[in-house]
Amino acid sequence: MAKLSGSSFNIHNTYDGFSLEIGGKILALAGAVISFVFPPIAIVGIIASLVGTVMVWFGSGKSDDDKRREAAEKIEKDMKSQIDTQESQVIKQASDSLTKQCKNISSTIDTYFGGLINGLESILKEMLTTKKKLEEVNQELNLAYSKRIVDYCQNKYERLTIGTARTVISSVQRDFGKEIIINLHPKFTAPKKILDSKYQAEISKILQEKATIQQTKP
Repeated sequence: MAKLSGSSFNIHNTYDGFSLEIGGKILALAGAVISFVFPPIAIVGIIASLVGTVMVWFGSGKSDDDKRREAAEKIEKDMKSQIDTQESQVIKQASDSLTKQCKNISSTIDTYFGGLINGLESILKEMLTTKKKLEEVNQELNLAYSKRIVDYCQNKYERLTIGTARTVISSVQRDFGKEIIINLHPKFTAPKKILDSKYQAEISKILQEKATIQQTKP
């Protein structure tokens, strides 16, 4: 009995060691395979389930071959089921994360270009305002220049202001350095020589650009 008990004891120890050895190998194999796919918590659950399956099957009263075959089938089935479940969860999490990131990027892009467009519109508005002011200044300079030309033609000089210029000059068209057309104010009575084409030709030589002085009809 003592011998038999010892024998049984040894067999039992051998069986436990074999079960633990198989469980350890499966643990290592499963860990190596699924660690590439699933997060740590999911890996722990899957491996624990596989090891539990192995321990249950090898603890039954069937032959070793049957135990190994049925355990392998059970492990394959459980592992496939859990991997499929975890795969779906991982794909969903990845999809949700990607969608969230895309929305954040889209919002950032909209905000950036919205601010950029508003900035450009503001700059354009300022440029148009500046352009208008420059045109006004340019027109006033042409009025003053034309007034001095008319003063020269009359051998007359007076204090120059935009106000006095407007009493003599109605409008001016000028292509700088090429031609200037001076339209006299309707209420201004110009000397006849100013309107003479030959006299204007002489003025043009002095100014180094073609000068045309004409009376504006009331």
